[in-house]
Amino acid sequence: MNNILICGTIHDDFRGPERLARVIREYKPTAIAVESQSSTKESLIRLHTRGGRLCQIPILGELAALYYFRRNNPKLKPNPETATKYIESYGFESWFSEEHARRNNLPLFNLEDGLVLPPEKNNFWPLVNLPPTKFQESADNYYNREQQHNERRETRDEYMAPRVLDISKEQEKLLIVIGNAHAYGHNCLYDLVSQAQTQDLNVKRMKLIEADKPNFCLGKTW
Repeated sequence: MNNILICGTIHDDFRGPERLARVIREYKPTAIAVESQSSTKESLIRLHTRGGRLCQIPILGELAALYYFRRNNPKLKPNPETATKYIESYGFESWFSEEHARRNNLPLFNLEDGLVLPPEKNNFWPLVNLPPTKFQESADNYYNREQQHNERRETRDEYMAPRVLDISKEQEKLLIVIGNAHAYGHNCLYDLVSQAQTQDLNVKRMKLIEADKPNFCLGKTW
């Protein structure tokens, strides 16, 4: 039997990397699939690599983060610590999955490869003026937020669903790391993929925040 686990994330989750690490340890995927990187994510990941992760002097990472936000939105007055954590964690779904796949010689798939859509506004940016704990609290609350109808997101899910099913034919345990709305929204990726569930294909979903549970375990589920 082939298995698909769709793990819904919040892109702005400071704790995303540690939570995703726990999911990967528990699930032990044979392949990972992620969303494509928007221009915003690409910019943040480049800054994360060049201005953050390779800068061992904390003040340089902080200055790089503040520069990024003020350059793109001069009206923002970001909290320095929050801005730095944001840059260090944003887009974790892509860079963390890529690093894990490379270290463990696993296939990594880009589900939106070839799909062209205009950039999407990031609603979390105004929150970077908050202290880190308050920002994280807002991100965690988004996991339980009711997902509204979104034509853009549904278009993306309709594009990705056939690719997911094709990939799953060759993978025993496929992990899809993707925004929470794609896992729990109206007519979402999970809905589309689970319609094809058979005795030979097991499709499940989870919210990344579930990895915080004291007895979190995926082994018995599969």
